[in-house]
Amino acid sequence: MPMPQLIALVIFLLALGVVLMLIFWPFVMAQNFFLLTQGIDKYTALPLTVGIAAQLLYWGAIIGVIACLASKPSLTGDSDTAVERRRYRKRLTLSGGVLIGVVALLVWGFWVPEKSGGEHYQVIKDRCRSEVGSAGEITYSLVDDCIERKIDSL
Repeated sequence: MPMPQLIALVIFLLALGVVLMLIFWPFVMAQNFFLLTQGIDKYTALPLTVGIAAQLLYWGAIIGVIACLASKPSLTGDSDTAVERRRYRKRLTLSGGVLIGVVALLVWGFWVPEKSGGEHYQVIKDRCRSEVGSAGEITYSLVDDCIERKIDSL
């Protein structure tokens, strides 16, 4: 019979993994997009810059929703309460729509086209050949090392 502490630890780690995935998915998706579609290393300037920009856009939309939720009007019984509630619902709808739009934009922009594994491998191989160049027998070893490094980073 498994220990309850071990089960609790596994559940906690799974929940932590899901939370981290929900927080950082735009950054990771942008990096994988550049690696799989153009063969560019994940930790070079372009994927890092685009990933950070996507991450900031996503966090900004989430902060907008949280700020709107935090600005809920007080229900004191004044005559302006109905107007305040309407404004609150409009702000909440707008900020929720912006969040949904940002998520849709990020998924659409960084969705990797459907290709077979061989086609993705060929893109990475071609990119490595262009990075290494052609200088003889050493080239094959360098290209293989480049391909291995990029595939391992997936």
